[in-house]
Amino acid sequence: MIAVNPFGQGSPGSLKESNLLAFIPQRIVFAILNKLSLRDLLRCKQTCRFLCRLVEGFPSLQYTIELAAAGMDDNSRSKMSPTTKLTLLRKYQATWSELDWTTLSGYCTQTYNDGYWEFTCGILSQVVEDKSLCFVRPSASMANVLPVISWTLHFDMKFISHFVDPYQDLLLIIVNQDETPHAIIRSLSAGGAHPRAQIPALTLQGPPGSSDEFHVYGDTLGLLSNWNVSGWSGSIFTLWNWCTGDVILSYDSVIHSDTQFESEGIVRRDFTNFTFLDDKHIALSACLIDDEQLASAALIQVIDISKGAEAFSSAINFYLPSLSDKANISMLGMARNATPPETTTHDLKHYPFCRTNDDSAVIFVIMETKNRTCEDYECIPLFIQTGGLLRAYTAASASNIPWEDWGPDSSRWMRDLYVKDLKMCTFGSKHVWANVGFLVVADFNPLGELANEVFPNGKSDGVNGSVEMKPSSADLWSLSSPLVTKLPYRMFSTQLWVGDETSAVYFSEDTVMINDDHEQFHIFLSL
Repeated sequence: MIAVNPFGQGSPGSLKESNLLAFIPQRIVFAILNKLSLRDLLRCKQTCRFLCRLVEGFPSLQYTIELAAAGMDDNSRSKMSPTTKLTLLRKYQATWSELDWTTLSGYCTQTYNDGYWEFTCGILSQVVEDKSLCFVRPSASMANVLPVISWTLHFDMKFISHFVDPYQDLLLIIVNQDETPHAIIRSLSAGGAHPRAQIPALTLQGPPGSSDEFHVYGDTLGLLSNWNVSGWSGSIFTLWNWCTGDVILSYDSVIHSDTQFESEGIVRRDFTNFTFLDDKHIALSACLIDDEQLASAALIQVIDISKGAEAFSSAINFYLPSLSDKANISMLGMARNATPPETTTHDLKHYPFCRTNDDSAVIFVIMETKNRTCEDYECIPLFIQTGGLLRAYTAASASNIPWEDWGPDSSRWMRDLYVKDLKMCTFGSKHVWANVGFLVVADFNPLGELANEVFPNGKSDGVNGSVEMKPSSADLWSLSSPLVTKLPYRMFSTQLWVGDETSAVYFSEDTVMINDDHEQFHIFLSL
């Protein structure tokens, strides 16, 4: 433990003589202050100049305060000293708040002429001629250990799509074998068999041509397959232990609708996306389809996968705002780039010194008029903290929770947000998008009003943007009642000009990727 002298240089003077704490050994003072709650520690710092300098003299205490104000938790895997962590945290926060080309530690560019590409967990991958995958990993300044590297894997078969999890060196290659889709399990770094996989491939449940979405949490791999054949559609959700190949659970929306009554006027529910909330709980976004084949309601369904076959029958349904008589849902989506769980093995040894303490999921609902005779539509992007959703699930006393009982306090609606591509624009508590050529950042950290005490004037140590506590309210033609949301957030427009044609911004822990669809030009900005 290293502390600076809270009395300044030279003799202690009257400040020391007037405060009994000055005569207590530093280790005892630190032990006392270290027992205080975050709020009490902040109050203590605001009491007088002596206590303020005392708290600031202990880097670990000041790091605790500023880490919470940033909506982050300390990463126990990091071996950095509190002084180093505090310095890096301040640099990290200042860079995000004053984002400008001159503040960036470096960037690299890559241009592609064609081919399908994805940016996942800091790894850019591109399909080349259906048989090869090219990967690029930009540098990561928070860990300061990863150089920019690139590699290519070649395969002796054509594949449909792929999925990567760099934290477990996992690569899935999706192929059709004998008209049946399979996910071949490989090593991301080497391309060969994965050392932890006991079987070479998983048999997928959906028919060929399904739209597949994969997510993984530790050894648990989830797949949501949405299919449409000759006018018939449905969803199949499957969970495996990808190491052993064992199926944990499987749910078919068509079979479910044939055997169980949904509700009056509802024929089935179609799932659109899903995400892991923790190692036991999964959230799925779903539309309820009425007997006119229109999506008349939307919800988030949370299941406990430890219940196995009973997971869906015991689920809690969190309903989104009710639609007006004029509207139905034309599109429902849920996007989230979750921070890696503590339990995963990151073979690339990339452990940032801090982590977000609550992830934000973006729920976007696009409404249209029922008669479909005009182009009237309305998009409602809602930011929901996944930790808050999990707490609401734990506290739920009924299986169906209306929006009014959980939504306003757990979400924030962002007016006029550009929503052409929200798939990969959120990471941790931050959401980044391009607005009139500049990047805009919204930080949904859960600290609430306490962050305003750290940033009382909207700025502290070069970090701007006070937390907005006021509720947002709007009358929308597509909803049956005014939309009110209260989730605190800190939003600021950066000085980073990215051009009017920029259509998407993707990022990971500390890397921004700017994509221009017209030029297929990718810029990696390492913070």
